[in-house]
Amino acid sequence: MINKKTGRAVILAGAAIFAPISAYADIVIKVGFAVGGGYDVNARLMANHLGRFLPEAGSIYVENVDGAGSLRLAKMMLAKEPADGTVIGSISSWFPVGATFDPALVGLDFSQLSWIGGIGTTQERLCAVSSSLGIADISDFAEQTFQLGATTSGTTDVITRLVQNTLHADFEIVRGFSGTAPVRAAIIRGELDGYCSLRVRDLEKVFEPGTMTPILQASYRPNLDLPYPLLRDLVEVPEDVEIVDFILSHELFQYSFALPPGTPEDILTEYRQAFDAMVQDPEFLAEAEKLRMQPSPITGAELEDHLDRIQKTPLEVLARAGAMLD
Repeated sequence: MINKKTGRAVILAGAAIFAPISAYADIVIKVGFAVGGGYDVNARLMANHLGRFLPEAGSIYVENVDGAGSLRLAKMMLAKEPADGTVIGSISSWFPVGATFDPALVGLDFSQLSWIGGIGTTQERLCAVSSSLGIADISDFAEQTFQLGATTSGTTDVITRLVQNTLHADFEIVRGFSGTAPVRAAIIRGELDGYCSLRVRDLEKVFEPGTMTPILQASYRPNLDLPYPLLRDLVEVPEDVEIVDFILSHELFQYSFALPPGTPEDILTEYRQAFDAMVQDPEFLAEAEKLRMQPSPITGAELEDHLDRIQKTPLEVLARAGAMLD
C-alpha cells in the first residue's frame, strides 16, 4: 500500500512497496529467506528507498521465496528469471564462496549474475546459547551437548558447522529452518538452545535480557570492542586460519543484490548508480539507524572482483576448506 501524501512504502501483508512519481515497469526484490530475518529486513529497506533513484521505475515490492536456505531462489535467478531489470534477487552470501567446493552448489556459477551491490554489515555474528545451560566459556561450549539451530544450507548452516569442527564440539546441529527468524522463534519456544548467527541488535531486541549468553564471534569483520573471542583465534592448526578466513570471507556478499544472467549492461549500470546513491542517502541511513542496522556497503564491481578472486583459489585450499566443513 502506498501513502499518497509521502510516496513512502507501507508494509502490508508481508510486502514492502514504493511508488515513485513516474511509474513504468514494476520491480520485485525476491528474497530467498522467510519474513523477519536479516535478508528480508534489508530487502524491505532497499524497497523503501531505491525507487527515488530509479525515476522510471514502477512500484518496488518484496517477495519471499524461501526454500533450502535460498538455494531454490538461486537456481531460479540463474535459470528462469527475466533479464529485463524487473527481478532482483537476494540470496545467501555463502553461495559465491561455497560454489567453489560445496557439493550442494556444484554446477552453479554465480559469476553469471549481474551484481548490483551489497548493503553489508559491520555487525558481529555471535554464537550464543540459552543462559539456562550454564555455559560460561569456550570449554563448556565445546564439551557440553545441546542443540543449535541452522538453515538447510547457506550462511548459518556453514558457520555452525565451521564452529563445530574448529572446536571439535559435541553440540548437535538442527537444520532445516527457512531463515534466522524461525530459528530465533524456536529458541524462544524452548525447542532449541541457541544458534551461530546472532547479532547484538537481535540479542537486545528479540530476546529477554539475560536469557542468552554469547560465547564467540564467527565473523570476517568482527566487532573488536566486544569481549567475546574470535573463531580464527581458536583454530588449533595455524595453517587453518587461512581456511577459516577464506570461508568467512563470504560475508562480503552479505545482503547483496543481483540481476539474472544476460541483463543488458545499461540496465545494470543504472541499477548500480541508483544503489550507490541510495546507500549514501540520509533518508536511507536514518531508517537503517532506526532498525539498529550498521550498513557497510560494497559496490557491484567490488563484488565481481571478490568473486573473481574466489574462483581463482588454489585447489589445495578448496580441499582443506571442504574438509573443515565435512
